[in-house]
Amino acid sequence: MGQNHDDFTPFNQFIDNNTLFDLPLRERLFTWFQGDGASMSRLDRFLLYENWCAKWPNMIQRAFLHGLSNHCPIILTIDKAN
Repeated sequence: MGQNHDDFTPFNQFIDNNTLFDLPLRERLFTWFQGDGASMSRLDRFLLYENWCAKWPNMIQRAFLHGLSNHCPIILTIDKAN
């Protein structure tokens, strides 16, 4: 059963209507893995207001290795000291 791209339209409209920004992900390309490793996706993310990104231009969104979960933990940092 395939996913219809129209299913994502309301979510994408919400992001656009609220002027939210999806930071690039560091360390990993994907945040979710199917148990057998056949499927991967970037499901987990921080959505931020653009003015936050302008105020803190060094913000980084990082994904770490997943452990027992099939989701990778993500963290939002402002700089390396944070």
